[in-house]
Amino acid sequence: RQYFEILPSSRTCYTQIFSRGCPYSCSYCCNSKFHGIYPNWPKIRSMSVDATINEICVNIEHNPSIIKVFVIDDCFLAHDTGWLKDFAAKWREKVNKELNFFTIPEYVTREKLEILKSINMRYCSVGLQSGSRKINGLYNRKFSPETFLRACGSIRSLDMGLVVNLIFDNPWEKDEDVYETLKILTRIEKPFYIMQYSLKIYPGTKLFEHCRDNNITIPDFNKWFVNYNTIRAEDINRVLVLSQMLPPGIIFYLFRNYRERAVKILLRAFYLLACIIMPFHALRVSGSKNMKHNVAIALSHSRLALNWVKGLLGRADAPETSG
Repeated sequence: RQYFEILPSSRTCYTQIFSRGCPYSCSYCCNSKFHGIYPNWPKIRSMSVDATINEICVNIEHNPSIIKVFVIDDCFLAHDTGWLKDFAAKWREKVNKELNFFTIPEYVTREKLEILKSINMRYCSVGLQSGSRKINGLYNRKFSPETFLRACGSIRSLDMGLVVNLIFDNPWEKDEDVYETLKILTRIEKPFYIMQYSLKIYPGTKLFEHCRDNNITIPDFNKWFVNYNTIRAEDINRVLVLSQMLPPGIIFYLFRNYRERAVKILLRAFYLLACIIMPFHALRVSGSKNMKHNVAIALSHSRLALNWVKGLLGRADAPETSG
């Protein structure tokens, strides 16, 4: 009960993991460590279709308010088409709720999307992280702009919601790297929603070991015990966030001139409007067909919305320290 009061959207949205592991070994992620510890294990270990369906049914029985399921596997579309067809048939028969999930661009095919579209898939969350080859090299990520944009195009062509995962606050990222990211973001068909993640360099990951072995100082902000969805209140971050709403010409004008005082004022005015519009924009892209669930989402994100406004003023909440 207390959990639902803190996060009202969880009353109607069940979060499920169908598989463990990831095809990738990104340097900032725990999977990069696990692949080294367990080299003989398969990169992805998946539950059977029957086990996943039965788990969801049990939870729906205990909580009839559930109207959608969010699959938080690192790459749900890593399942082959046979598994997905079996899953879709049993989902339609026994669950019949809305479905959302994470995936990796290389695994997006029209055939797989059509299978899931047939069972009320609402949106798909795809990882970009950065458009810069240099930064993706640091992250140890396979990266092809063409593959990413093709995956986004396939999702949008089937009238599905598209969420793009993006990493902010990388201390080694320069303006030219942000420019490469903007070039990709501005080519995506709107509407889409940017899910923001602040880079955290966790002990034990390959990125942490890289910093340690090369005597690279880990930024102080990494010590903050803070939600990684809260990004720094910086103008370059605001430009990236606005790219999901504004035309490319305006975005690149703001990017080229974001250090100028007059443009800073313009940028923050745009950002203020974005703060007002953002909840509606997010629901347009990834919201449920059920209005009750949408209201619950809006309520659970009220504190985040307040931080957006504080961020506009450069007064975002000071993060709590782990000490």
